[in-house]
Amino acid sequence: MSNLFTGWSSNKSKQQRDRDINTTPKNTEGTPKRGREPSHSPEEQPTPKKPIAESSQSASTSGINPRKLEMGGNEAILKQLAEISKKLAALDPIQESITRVEYQCNANTNSAMKAIDEIKREKSIVIYGLPETEKETLGEQLKATDALLSKMDMKNVLIDDLFRLGRKTPNTKARPLLVKFVRKIDKKLVLSTGRRKLMKGDPRIDDDKSPMDRAIERKLFEKFKEVSNGDKAMRRNIWRGTLTITKGNATIGKFTINPANGEINEI
Repeated sequence: MSNLFTGWSSNKSKQQRDRDINTTPKNTEGTPKRGREPSHSPEEQPTPKKPIAESSQSASTSGINPRKLEMGGNEAILKQLAEISKKLAALDPIQESITRVEYQCNANTNSAMKAIDEIKREKSIVIYGLPETEKETLGEQLKATDALLSKMDMKNVLIDDLFRLGRKTPNTKARPLLVKFVRKIDKKLVLSTGRRKLMKGDPRIDDDKSPMDRAIERKLFEKFKEVSNGDKAMRRNIWRGTLTITKGNATIGKFTINPANGEINEI
């Protein structure tokens, strides 16, 4: 009986060993591959993560002050801001140069536009008070202008163009008539000597001025009325933005307008 039991145990152990061999991983050579046993070496153990509070505490205990770390970061930021401010300060002269160039460009543009406007008006005059009919034609305007020029002993004057200024309305007085000559010399003769021969009640002749120049003259005329205060012996002369007031051979005063603020100043 015991021999039978022993034989059965031996057979069972052999069968168990066969199963273990078949289930054990094999390497490429076919030999059983042993699984890796867990290591108990402290060098191979994973390092446990410390809590944040413990890290801060350890940093403090190790001699590193967290406030110093924060102050160091602030100092770095302040240093960067100082460098940015320095670079911006270096751009100030460039901005000033750009501003000067812009100012000069604007001044040059204004001067060029004024020169173009003067060229456009250099051969033109304006006649004020010339009667205007209801359905006035270009031929009637030309005929009336020739008659007025004849009164000034201006003959053989070549007219390039003429037209009324402004919009016609039913109840308005005669609109100014702009006359453009072919030759600049004819304009000079009309304004220098020709218009002096006109009588009281005749149409008035003036230079063709820009809207700004006309506004300046209106303002200077108001100044003349203020200074003269109804004194008919006083005379006015407005030339290139300057008002000269005389009485007999004496000069009462000279006035001009400051273009910056529009105020009238005595010179």
